[in-house]
Amino acid sequence: IRHTKEIDANIRAYQLAAWVTLRLRPWGWLRWNTSLRTTLHGFTTEDLATTDIRGPVRNGFGMAFAPRTSIDIRLTRQWHLFWAYGLGFRSVQARSLSEGERVPLQKAHSTEIGVRLRLRGWIESSFALFGTYVDQELIFDHATASNLYAGASWRFGGEWNVRLRLFFRWLWLDSSVTYSEGRFATNGAPVPFAPRLLMRQG
Repeated sequence: IRHTKEIDANIRAYQLAAWVTLRLRPWGWLRWNTSLRTTLHGFTTEDLATTDIRGPVRNGFGMAFAPRTSIDIRLTRQWHLFWAYGLGFRSVQARSLSEGERVPLQKAHSTEIGVRLRLRGWIESSFALFGTYVDQELIFDHATASNLYAGASWRFGGEWNVRLRLFFRWLWLDSSVTYSEGRFATNGAPVPFAPRLLMRQG
């Protein structure tokens, strides 16, 4: 079987970010944090295996503003209730960009609410419910090196985290389980390739 190179590219990514944070504690049991992050993205793509009509070397740039706010309420010395909202973004496949194109970042509105347990010295655990709204899903088509617009989507789920100290002060066990359901906002169809169950331990 003859070996052919369909994808061969050099990609350089650049990122410059600045942020400002305001931390308030109006009462001893309440903490409120709000912040704004500004990020400048840059990509340089050099296609080596294709004769793309957009040219072998292409540069793309983009800027994103990401506000975030969170509230932490101390219920007892060990239990805390927390809530957070943030506007994030997802980067795109660099090979899809044309020369001088503004990077089409996918905006994602995310919120979560949950509880956190802290027993000093040996265990930290939290459970949260979350929801994410993506205003435009982009699916990368490797054959044409272009993005396909698939519409808005929702993701709902829950996450459990635990951090347990073992026999020594420096030895910890971290575990997490996340379940999420991704659906398109228009017809309720499942989002392709969106994982439902993730488990991690280390």
